[in-house]
Amino acid sequence: MGSLSSHVKKAGKAGVVTATGNYSVYFLTIVAQLWLTRMLLPAEFGTYAIVTIAVEVAYAVLMIEFSTVALYRMEDENVFHTAVVMASLWVLLLALICLVLGNALDAWFQRELIVVGTVLLISKAIFGIGAIYAAYLEKDYGFGLMTVLRGFSKAVGIGIGLVAANLNYGVFSLLAIDAIYYALSSVLAIGCSRLQLNVRAFKWDLARFIIKNGSSQVLFRISGILLYRGPLLAIEILTSNRALVGLAERAFYIAGLANAVASSFHTKVAFILFKNLSANEPEYRQFLAFLLWLTSRLLLPLVFVLAGFSTEIINVAFGPKWRPSAKFLEDLALYSACAIIFTILTQVLLVQWRIIIVSLTQGVLALVTVAVAILCKQLSEDLVWIASAVSFSFLLGCVFFFVLTHKGISSACHLGFGTLVPLILAAVVGKASAGIGAYGMAIVGLGVLLVVCLVDFLQYRYFLRSALQALRRLAEARHGRTDG
Repeated sequence: MGSLSSHVKKAGKAGVVTATGNYSVYFLTIVAQLWLTRMLLPAEFGTYAIVTIAVEVAYAVLMIEFSTVALYRMEDENVFHTAVVMASLWVLLLALICLVLGNALDAWFQRELIVVGTVLLISKAIFGIGAIYAAYLEKDYGFGLMTVLRGFSKAVGIGIGLVAANLNYGVFSLLAIDAIYYALSSVLAIGCSRLQLNVRAFKWDLARFIIKNGSSQVLFRISGILLYRGPLLAIEILTSNRALVGLAERAFYIAGLANAVASSFHTKVAFILFKNLSANEPEYRQFLAFLLWLTSRLLLPLVFVLAGFSTEIINVAFGPKWRPSAKFLEDLALYSACAIIFTILTQVLLVQWRIIIVSLTQGVLALVTVAVAILCKQLSEDLVWIASAVSFSFLLGCVFFFVLTHKGISSACHLGFGTLVPLILAAVVGKASAGIGAYGMAIVGLGVLLVVCLVDFLQYRYFLRSALQALRRLAEARHGRTDG
C-alpha cells in the first residue's frame, strides 16, 4: 500500500497542481459569472437553476457514476474498459429516452425549457464517458493533465457563453457554458488519456459490480442534489417566483464557492489518499484530524467576512439590482464552511462503504430545510429564513458525521468542538458586528482570530511538542544516512 509519507507526497503534488489549476479556472469562472450576472436578469438565473435541478435528478436516476465506481476497483484495469462500454451504451439509451419524452412534455412545459434540459442532460451524460478516462489518470494521482484540459474546456465554454449573453440569448448563454465544457472536456480526456479502449476486456462480473454499486449510489446522489439544491426548488414550488429563485441562487453561488473549489481536491485527491491509508488506522486518523483542523482555521476569515459584509459583497459583485440576495448570503456564512467539513467527512464514510447512512443523512437534512421553508411561508411569507435552515442543517450533519467517523464519543466531541465552534463564533460575531464600519469589523475579526489562536495554542501545545520531536528524529535519521 505504501507508506504515509509516499502517499502524502504524491497527493500533495497532485493537490498543488489541482488547486492551482482549479483556482485559475474558478477565478475565470467568477469573473464570467460577475459579468453574466450584470447582463442577465434574476428570473433567467432562476429558470436555469430549476432546469439544472431537474436535469441533475434525471441524471442521478438514469445514469450511473461509472468513473466513481471504477475507482473502487482501480487495481483491475479491465474495470475501466467495462465502464466505457457500458457508459457509451447508456448514453445512446438516454438520447432515445429524451427523444421520446421531449415530444410528450411539449404539452406541459415551454419548448425552451425542454431544449435546454435535453441538451444539458445529454452533454452531462457524455461527460460521464470522459470522466472514466480521466479517472484512469487520476488513480495514480495524475491530476495535472486533466486539470489543464478541463480548464481549457471551461474557458472556451465561458467565452462562447459571454458572446451569447451579449447577443441577448438569455438562458441559452448559461447553457452554452456548461454544455460546451462537458462535451469538449470529454473529447480531450478521451484523446489524451493512456487508456486505449479494448472491447474484448469487457467483463460481465465487473459489469455486475458496476451496476450493483452504481445503483446503490442513486439514493446518495439524489439526496445530495436535494440537500444542496433543494432550497431553490422549495422556493420555486412555494412562490413560483423565478426572480426570487435567481436571487437566492446567486447567494448560494457566492457562499458555495469555497466548497466548489475545495471539493475537487476532497472528492478526488483526498478520497484516493483516504482509501490508500485506510489500512493504517493511526496514520489515517492523524491525517484526518490535521486536515479538519487546518480547513477550519483557513475558513474562519471567510465566514466572518460573509456574515459581516454580505451587502457590500453583493453590491460590488453583482450590482444594486441584486441587493436582496444579501439577506440570503448573510445567513449562509456558516454554510459556506460547514459544507466543506461535511464534504470531507462524507469522503471518509464513502471510503468505508457507508454510503447508505450518508444518503439517509443527506435526505433527512434536506427534509429539515424544506420543512423550515414551508413553516416560513406559513408564518411570515419571508423565505430568507431558509438560508439559516441550510446552515443549521449542514452544522447538524457535520456533528453527526463526526460521531460516525470516530470510534469514541469523546474523541468525536473533542475534534468536532475544535473544528466547528470557532466557525460558529465567527458567523455569530460577524453578523452581530455588521454595520459598525470597516475598521471596527477589522478589529473584531482580529480579536476572534487571536482568541482562536490562543485556544489552539493551549489545547494543541502537546501536539506541537510531539511534532517537533518527530521532525528532530527525522533530521537525525537523515543525518545518519548521510554519514553512512
